[in-house]
Amino acid sequence: MRLAGIDQSVRMKISGRKTASMEARYNILDDADLKDAATKMTQEDEQFPYGPEVG
Repeated sequence: MRLAGIDQSVRMKISGRKTASMEARYNILDDADLKDAATKMTQEDEQFPYGPEVG
């Protein structure tokens, strides 16, 4: 459900999990999650090579 973009509170309600820690326990990451994070970090570095601009 997470990969489908369903909000955490909705996932918890559907699955019957009462706490965020139980949601986290069963929210298992896979290689695709790690690759997606690496891609997003690379894009961020390209957009802000010296870090985000501060007002």
